[in-house]
Amino acid sequence: MRLDGTHPRVLRDLKDVIGSQFFIIFKKSWRLGKVPNDWMKANLKLIFRKSKLEDLKNYRLDSYTSAPGRLWSKSC
Repeated sequence: MRLDGTHPRVLRDLKDVIGSQFFIIFKKSWRLGKVPNDWMKANLKLIFRKSKLEDLKNYRLDSYTSAPGRLWSKSC
């Protein structure tokens, strides 16, 4: 589940239904040079990966963004 509450599997399963609407949004965004703000918001989380809790090197950063935002960033 991503930031917008939509599981990427839902988008994949409904691609025939919502694909044309996303294409229109992507095309307009590309033409205007702007991306919807909600697509670029992210939740950042630190994920623990080693034994010492105090050292920041023992954490990695994970970013949770919206599924359409991830599609947009991969297309650029």
